[in-house]
Amino acid sequence: MAAVEDVRSASAFEEATQASTLVAVDFWAPWCEPCKTLDEVFALLAADNGHAKFLRVEAEEVPEVTEKLGVTVVPYFAILKSGRVAARVEGADAAALSAAVAEHIAAAEPPHAKPAPAPAAQAMRAAVAEPAVATSDGRDGLSTAARIQQLLASAPVMLFMKGSREAPRCGFSRHVCDALDAVDVCYATFDILGDEEIRQGLKKYSQWPTYPQLYVAGELLGGADIVDELAQTGALRSAVNEALAVSPSAAAAAAPPLDFGAGSAPAVNDGGASAAGAPSAATGSGAFASAPAAAAGRGADAAPGGHAAHDGPAAVAASSGGGASEQELRALVAQQPVMLFMKGTPDAPRCGFSARVVQALRTAGLGFGAFDILTSDAVRQGLKALSDWPTYPQLYAGGELVGGCDIVEEMAQAGVLREELGEMAART
Repeated sequence: MAAVEDVRSASAFEEATQASTLVAVDFWAPWCEPCKTLDEVFALLAADNGHAKFLRVEAEEVPEVTEKLGVTVVPYFAILKSGRVAARVEGADAAALSAAVAEHIAAAEPPHAKPAPAPAAQAMRAAVAEPAVATSDGRDGLSTAARIQQLLASAPVMLFMKGSREAPRCGFSRHVCDALDAVDVCYATFDILGDEEIRQGLKKYSQWPTYPQLYVAGELLGGADIVDELAQTGALRSAVNEALAVSPSAAAAAAPPLDFGAGSAPAVNDGGASAAGAPSAATGSGAFASAPAAAAGRGADAAPGGHAAHDGPAAVAASSGGGASEQELRALVAQQPVMLFMKGTPDAPRCGFSARVVQALRTAGLGFGAFDILTSDAVRQGLKALSDWPTYPQLYAGGELVGGCDIVEEMAQAGVLREELGEMAART
């Protein structure tokens, strides 16, 4: 039975991967709830595949390895064969992870060498393979994160709301239902008023404090304001379809509307079949990728506590399909005295590192502009070369690079963030 080995340095990673031709790597972050659930699955797989090496790498702590393997979300899994990447799994997709290990690792072991699974491993496998259905009283031993994963995987489009589709118990929930119904989107619902554990847990899971919350293919699309904005611009259905297109298996699993009543097992409307116990491959992701994609590339805090949208160079770069010139990039980083290049927007960050920088800036009372690098690969790749800084987020003041998440947090902890950025911005 193989144990999962924690790797804390690039040299240790190199040594571990050179010592075995078959290696599975789990990239995680302590702030990401889905990572905790997938850690259990990873441990189960390690227990059944003693002929291979199973490693855990904290993504933020070993950036050399994270960058080398192109890790941009957590949880993230890579399977290496003789040092080469044979498979990757992004997001909290236990089924995809198990399939990848079965194909690339389990299949490589001679049948006579496979030991019988340990009792603990058998029990864990049973728990993963047959998720318990949420009930109003007991939770059958599942963690909150596991229950959220189960709910997100049970329908391609899922709305966590107050009340039900037929009887919404708040105006915002009613607005979202009306918007989805108006464009004929099939969706499931879950009444958070009947399940306080899910209600509070989902807020932390996706770093989104209010309800309703709409998820597509396991990813948070947004709340009532974002859904309303998409509906008003006629882009709601296309936004849902685009999100489903990223997860073809989730799109193929689209079913008639479901309604998860308050704290109850999944129930089916219009004579459909229950989705309970048969999750689709839609992935629930962690904080790296768990917030809305709407209004990408435009969000900005114009002043402490303020919010404004910026067009100009940012909008041009975001919409451009070509490469960004050095002149365009320099204009972009100097667009505001303090400018943050991040994943997502300040109000809807799509990675934990970006969320932490936004929090540090807001805590310091700093106004700043923001650009969502997920909307423009030209900007995303161009800034890496321009500033010789390989990762995001990147914070600029006065058109000059300040640094990434670690540097910003160090300055914040030292109490010099506001002063230093103010001085840099004043030089322009």
